[in-house]
Amino acid sequence: MRPSRLLRLFIPLIIFFGSRIALNQSEPSQTPQQPTPPPVVSAPQPPSPVARAPKPSTEQIETEIHAQINTYRQSRGLEPLTLDYRITEESRKFSAKMASGAAEFSHDGFDERAENLEKKALKYATVGENLALLQGYDDLATTAVEGWIDSPGHHENIIGDYDLTGIGVVKNEEGVYYFTQLFLKRQ
Repeated sequence: MRPSRLLRLFIPLIIFFGSRIALNQSEPSQTPQQPTPPPVVSAPQPPSPVARAPKPSTEQIETEIHAQINTYRQSRGLEPLTLDYRITEESRKFSAKMASGAAEFSHDGFDERAENLEKKALKYATVGENLALLQGYDDLATTAVEGWIDSPGHHENIIGDYDLTGIGVVKNEEGVYYFTQLFLKRQ
């Protein structure tokens, strides 16, 4: 066979098989494909629990009470009260006695606390006292202040003619908070 005859024979075969190969590559596969699974969508998760802020320290509660009392007084056109460390010390001492059970939750012994203030060089014209006992509230300072404002006798002390104050907050082992706020008008 001559080469030209061979070429005539093979060229159609090459074209035929070549086109089949090319067509098979461009055509979709004849083998059945597995269905594509739907994308996995997880159920909405509840928001992660927000960590509760730790309870403020008793000193922070005292500071907040002082600020709220002064805000209230100023809203009534009254002068703010100055926080005095000696009065705060006496207030904390009595709150600690109540928290430990050494003193009852009452105004008993108020005259003694007033005398102790005089011994600390605080000569006064008048003195007053507010007490509170709280447990289980998120905002202890606001709860105490609002309770005092709603109580006529305590409210009189808050808006009274005083210029100094001291606040003592003590928490006992059971998680009960004892509050003492002393008010003083200097001579």
